[in-house]
Amino acid sequence: MNPTIRKMPSFYVVAAFSLLLIVLKSLVANAVVTCNSTHNPCEDLLREGSECVNGFCTNPFEGGCLKSFLKDQSYAEKYPTYAEKDSSEKYASDDIRRRILSPERKRVCNSEDQASSPFCEPNDPDGFTEIRIISQNWESAIATTWIWQIILSEILNVPTTTETGLADKNNNFYNRENRMDYGYANTFNFFQNTFDAKGGDCTIYKENNDKLAREDGYIPCAHVMPEVWSENEELRDAKIRDIVEQPALTGLIGGQGWYIMKFSIERDPSLSIYTGYQNSKNRQKLAETFKRPTTWGEYCTLVSTNNCSIPNGIAKRAPPEDGSKDGSYFTEGSYTGHFRATDKNNCTKNENCTGHFIDYRKSDYSYKLKISYHTHQFIWFNTYTIASL
Repeated sequence: MNPTIRKMPSFYVVAAFSLLLIVLKSLVANAVVTCNSTHNPCEDLLREGSECVNGFCTNPFEGGCLKSFLKDQSYAEKYPTYAEKDSSEKYASDDIRRRILSPERKRVCNSEDQASSPFCEPNDPDGFTEIRIISQNWESAIATTWIWQIILSEILNVPTTTETGLADKNNNFYNRENRMDYGYANTFNFFQNTFDAKGGDCTIYKENNDKLAREDGYIPCAHVMPEVWSENEELRDAKIRDIVEQPALTGLIGGQGWYIMKFSIERDPSLSIYTGYQNSKNRQKLAETFKRPTTWGEYCTLVSTNNCSIPNGIAKRAPPEDGSKDGSYFTEGSYTGHFRATDKNNCTKNENCTGHFIDYRKSDYSYKLKISYHTHQFIWFNTYTIASL
């Protein structure tokens, strides 16, 4: 173990984590941005330092996220160094900024960096084994993965990469092309490969995986999954066989809720609070307000007077004859979507009339209910970490 890491006071890491929360809030979501010789939006859309190379904007943070931000004057004012503050009082942010901005200091390289990269220093032969983090396939998990990768790579000198579980998907924060691909979620067999690797070193699979970049046979390998919302048989089995440590709370609390558009609240302020959904007196109001979504096929057969043979502001044409789009609620450029009242909304015909509620996703832990006079329900989960380090 690198002895300098052992001496690292914990408040340095806490201070760095706080800085990263501020920094990541201001970032444009990393994604591949195209450019050419006549259209170069790289620095405008991303950040100073991004260049147009081979038709894509390069990652402005390839040389380090903290260094990129902490050199800005705005951050110099927020986190002045000891000398700039002209004070005898010393802060953790002072030491972090001084160390990060040192001309000699670079982040530690990982196995995905190009050989002799000017943006990083090679890992010490006696340094840490590379850590791989499972990034999952939703934004908060990816952002948490990036925070871990930045702290480990730029402060603690631990080479760190990300694992999507798919050969051709990558969301390494330092990826030169700014890729932000979505991988597998809640897949725990990755840890078996780590457990089987000598010394838990995932880089032993790199040669195999580089050859099979777009073929079957890719071997996913990871040490940690920072955000988990569900448990399955794979995880339970891995815990029983001591392949992973027992999950532990990270201190983060994730929330899932149901939302209503602002313009709906402006039209009817009673919908801003759960009492506006309670009791039979609100039944008709909800039934009239929340109409039912109509698929493209339904619109053309049940609503359109000409079966969508004449384009209008909702449907430009009928869906394809093969039926592949009949069930679509929106198809860009062809069908904008439509809401209509059905017999289920008709309180004269149906004493159990309701308005319609569209759940945000189908899953084991999400409740799908039609709005009638139900109270709002919010579902809260603790987020926990799985680690095998």
